Amino acid sequence: MPEPHRITVVDGDASNQVRAHTHPMLEAGNTSFPQGRYDLEFEQDAEKPLSFTIKHCVSGARLIDALIEDGTARYVTVVSCPTSSYRETFPSESPTQRIDCDPDDFGDAPLFTAMVVCVEGTEVRLDSATHDLHPIWNGQSVTLEAGARLALGNVVELEARSFEQLISVDLDENLGDGQFYVEVAAGPPFRFVVHTGKALFHALKTGRGHDRGNVLTHIVTACLTRLKDEYRDDTDEEGNPNPVLVKLREFIEEKGATAWDSDDFKAELAATKLYPLRFPEEADDDE
Repeated sequence: MPEPHRITVVDGDASNQVRAHTHPMLEAGNTSFPQGRYDLEFEQDAEKPLSFTIKHCVSGARLIDALIEDGTARYVTVVSCPTSSYRETFPSESPTQRIDCDPDDFGDAPLFTAMVVCVEGTEVRLDSATHDLHPIWNGQSVTLEAGARLALGNVVELEARSFEQLISVDLDENLGDGQFYVEVAAGPPFRFVVHTGKALFHALKTGRGHDRGNVLTHIVTACLTRLKDEYRDDTDEEGNPNPVLVKLREFIEEKGATAWDSDDFKAELAATKLYPLRFPEEADDDE
């Protein structure tokens, strides 16, 4: 499992926006909470690249802590993808939340926006010392409406780390258990649609270990072969750069393989550079 990585989405800094809102808010450029800080810890599932464990870490903002503790506010993560117009909101009572996304919803690396939101309306009399607030708020009474944001982090874009983000698996009852074929869906979003038999569909959706990895290598080989057959470069039919294909090219070249429009491109070599074949003893050693 990859190590979680920490990203700061709000850090206290000098600003003249202390009263930019009708209530204190932890956000970039707003010093309502002078020592306020908002970090996120991301942990990506090694077997399911579009599944994440996210931990919200708010510090220096005891007002927000109190509102979360009494149930007035919750942590929220908004996941979006401009390429496919996907947007989904994931609320959580706990600072640690699991988010499982469907590859069908994406054509590019997802964007994450973390926030703390009021889920119930309330009125609070503010105390700058008790609540970690700027003195200008001291003694003020504020009304917090349901839906009001108490903290808002900067948008975080995670780099695409897996070819799987471009693969959509579709069950085809007419195929045998171990059979599949690939089609390219231009989109938006651009993706590879892998039609599979029932057993293979189940293995790709829930399976783990070296067997699933080797099957994926075979599928990626087929995807790259279709890509070479149908696309000369990383542009669409009108000659405009396709952002998904541009990032896919970068991903392939970062792994030391040549892209699909190269004369020496070999789909099976590129696939095994992206997902090297694994053997039972190798997989056992990693566990």
